[in-house]
Amino acid sequence: MDKILIIGQAPPANKQLMPYDSTMLYEWLERVGVSKNDALDIFHFDAVYDKFPGYNSNGGHLKPTEKQMDDYWERELRQRVNDCKSILVLGACARDYLKTKNIDKPITFTIHPSKRNYSLYLKNKESILNEIKTLIAP
Repeated sequence: MDKILIIGQAPPANKQLMPYDSTMLYEWLERVGVSKNDALDIFHFDAVYDKFPGYNSNGGHLKPTEKQMDDYWERELRQRVNDCKSILVLGACARDYLKTKNIDKPITFTIHPSKRNYSLYLKNKESILNEIKTLIAP
């Protein structure tokens, strides 16, 4: 069975034990009935760029350039998109980039699960969780 592909902006600066380990993603998944361990069986994890692009002057993460994202799209991401059954896109950077691609798969766009987005998550919790639940429903 094909997996659901989760696509974010770029890998974090520091390697994590599991993808998105330092975010709210697994809390969201638990709320829709997917345990952290089951998530590894259900999802593949990727980003619109395969390297950490650095920090901006405010200490946040730099957004990958269009050229960097295009390069990664051609090298790997397009094939991963073609091989998955559906896609969950996390955050504005990945959303804006992937909307320029002709993707013919079920695709859900949501906020990034960064803890910086906690208040935004609380305001949109039902909608976010319902969209994820609909995407992962058999």
